Amino acid sequence: SDMGLAALPTERAMKDLPPQVVLAFSPYAENLQDWIAKAAAARHEALMLMPMETDSYPQDDPGPRALSSRLSDHDNNDNLNWLLERGKGAVGVVNLMGSRFMTNEKRLAAVFETLRKNNSMFVETPGIEKSAGAAVAATTDLPYLAASAQIDAVAADKAIREQLAALEKRAHERGYAIGIAAPYPLTFNVIKSWAAGLEDRGVTLGTLKTVWKNKPHHEEAPAQQPPQTQPKQP
Repeated sequence: SDMGLAALPTERAMKDLPPQVVLAFSPYAENLQDWIAKAAAARHEALMLMPMETDSYPQDDPGPRALSSRLSDHDNNDNLNWLLERGKGAVGVVNLMGSRFMTNEKRLAAVFETLRKNNSMFVETPGIEKSAGAAVAATTDLPYLAASAQIDAVAADKAIREQLAALEKRAHERGYAIGIAAPYPLTFNVIKSWAAGLEDRGVTLGTLKTVWKNKPHHEEAPAQQPPQTQPKQP
């Protein structure tokens, strides 16, 4: 996540990480279309981070273009269309924050309808209590995938490897698993070495489109982990 906000980690992710690793770009990044084009050239799928209202707003502010239960469906769709226009070429979106907005079925349904009409998929981060994401996606026919873990919530080598091992176990049990990571140099190093031995352990690293195509098409609620602190946006 957080691709495009700083050049060095974004370029390193494209160069060092396996191409199946999806890069999620901030809508507030400069030169977004250039970054997404570079990601495509390096064979990485792109997602757009979609800022959403938090329970703790305004203390935790997802930014000026966030989707909010305080806004009308029309205004939320204006913000969403702005994001989708900036993120042309991305396969879908992933929520940024959203502890309040993701529980509002009415507002979420309008957003998911717009995403479906734009052939976008939605990836939900873990840790949102009482999320309506899976249920609303089912009623709106939106391609929806739930992430299982923020693998570097504790940014230490051993902790990240433990989270990746748990991700593998979940993939064996459910058929797939999705992990989310921050652009830390340590995370890049661990993912690169971990991915090298995956095939030997019976796991295939796949793009989101591959996962969606091959997964069982029913979805349980996303993993309920303690919410992680999200980086502030400029």
